[in-house]
Amino acid sequence: MKKMKILGILLAGVMSVTGVPYIVQPLTTVASAENLLPAPKVTVDYVSSDYARLKWNVVKGADAYKVLKYSSKTGKYETFAETMATECHISGLSPKTVYKFKVTALRTSGRNSTEQTRSETITVTTKGIEAPGSISVSVESDSVTLKWYRSSQAAAYRVYKYSSKKGKFVKYKDVTETQCTISGLTEGKTYKFRIASLAKSGSKYTVQEKTPVIIASPVKGAEFSLPDFPEYGLTGAEAIKYMGVSSYTISEYSYDGTMYVIGDDLMHNYGLSANTIGLLVNSNDAYYGALMMKTTASGDKKILAALKKKNGEPRLVKDHTIDMYVWESKEDIKLATFQSGMIAYVEVSKKYTPKNMLDELNDALKKAEIASSEV
Repeated sequence: MKKMKILGILLAGVMSVTGVPYIVQPLTTVASAENLLPAPKVTVDYVSSDYARLKWNVVKGADAYKVLKYSSKTGKYETFAETMATECHISGLSPKTVYKFKVTALRTSGRNSTEQTRSETITVTTKGIEAPGSISVSVESDSVTLKWYRSSQAAAYRVYKYSSKKGKFVKYKDVTETQCTISGLTEGKTYKFRIASLAKSGSKYTVQEKTPVIIASPVKGAEFSLPDFPEYGLTGAEAIKYMGVSSYTISEYSYDGTMYVIGDDLMHNYGLSANTIGLLVNSNDAYYGALMMKTTASGDKKILAALKKKNGEPRLVKDHTIDMYVWESKEDIKLATFQSGMIAYVEVSKKYTPKNMLDELNDALKKAEIASSEV
């Protein structure tokens, strides 16, 4: 009974490694050319940067199938997996790499299995790691800052800058973060860039997929100024009057209150679009804070300088790949994130803000600070 349990554990372990059912056979022999079953017709059903799936037809008379993988070290096809299914899942592959496989039917007799006719060579070329997405560009008078979303599986990124002298893109810098500032540029001149994901093999990087061409022209950004918001505790009508606007949208807000939206309409789930200010009023009609999304020609440095001038020196909290600047006093909490001339800003009163919203905000900041300290 103990032997059966141990065998079961071994079988489970093999399945977890290969991802396919494995049939334990102590001996596999190659049959003579006479009376062999035909070779399976194999296709590559799916392929990504690190995974491939092979499929084949049912071979009448076959008891199982063997998948063989070519080894460059031995120069031979070696057993990769044996399965009763008509497909094989192959994981752990390297990106932009060529692999070769063959599949053969098996016939079993007692404890022995016999290989039948092998299929033609199936070549699998894995894809490169996808290029970073959501590229944003921020310009100053003498520099360009590129930011992007992290690409899964990428170990680093290579930024290319177009060289008119060489007539091609040349390497500017390799970075492990999701941003890069290119300095020493000339105001008004147009520059071209590309970003590639990098895979790491040992101590070397290999270039994967690249972004489309990114065009940027450094300019002297306009000065940024943060709007004045009403005093906390004013009524909703008084807050609107303070802002001096003639039109706005009224919307229920998630925390048992009202949002007065000035500017663009709200997007789905109360998401704010560009150039929008939302004045927040609690259920007692007391103004407790503002949300703002605003596009500006100013670069990140100038936006931060304007915020520091108004609110003082912030503390920096990194939430995943986003930098959050936080100002906290006895009266309120203010925080801002900005990227490529777009600022997201919120300020809320500790006295008038609904308790559940304030608790959520404090909890989110604590978690972000913990994550930031572990980076």
